[in-house]
Amino acid sequence: MKESSLGNSLIDSIGGTVADSMGNILEIGLDSIMEEGLLKDVPFISTAISVFKIGKSIFDRYNIKKLAIFIDEINKKTIDEKKVQQYKEKIQSDSQKSEQELEYLLVILARYIGYEKPAMLAKIYLAYLDKKITWNDLALLSEVVDRLLPGDYNELASAQMFTTKDGAGDHIMLRLEALGLIIEEKQSGAFVRTKKGGLAITAESISNYKLDKSERTYVHTDLGTALVSILGWRPQKR
Repeated sequence: MKESSLGNSLIDSIGGTVADSMGNILEIGLDSIMEEGLLKDVPFISTAISVFKIGKSIFDRYNIKKLAIFIDEINKKTIDEKKVQQYKEKIQSDSQKSEQELEYLLVILARYIGYEKPAMLAKIYLAYLDKKITWNDLALLSEVVDRLLPGDYNELASAQMFTTKDGAGDHIMLRLEALGLIIEEKQSGAFVRTKKGGLAITAESISNYKLDKSERTYVHTDLGTALVSILGWRPQKR
């Protein structure tokens, strides 16, 4: 693996003094984000700047801050030295594959709008390194996160079942449904459609059967459940 590779740089950015340096970068404004001394403290960022020829425009500084948030979140979730070693071994086990994967993550990060999504992507990447999800799962979830609008994830993570009435809130539900994160429960009498496509009767479905026809009920799909499980209750605001 070449010395300036993204894989090596990411390894060098996990734990140690890098974790302490992240606070300084995250606290400063975009105007100061290109301070050379600060960026040298985080190998992954300095390598990304070199590989992708990132300049000093507002857009570039914005992307660098997103990279900093991504690395900071990885460090926050990697406090066990044994876990750090496990991640390093996985990244080094196939250097070419790791390089391609990290290049993909950088492209996705560049597309993200807002400072919450880089932290989300870091958690998804760690779930991949932990072998909880496959690379295809990561690619799917990273695209879903890209398409989330402000407030969408908070709504998704607030409950496992949602009921709207007279169209109020349907626009959020329809977006989440289009992303495959929730599904509307289709009722047949007191029967309710399960996530596997079958029909069942529960105390809740009997109660729902009595609801006004203008009400709609949605539940998490397996994809929605997986996303909330990986990201946690609510995304951290910055």
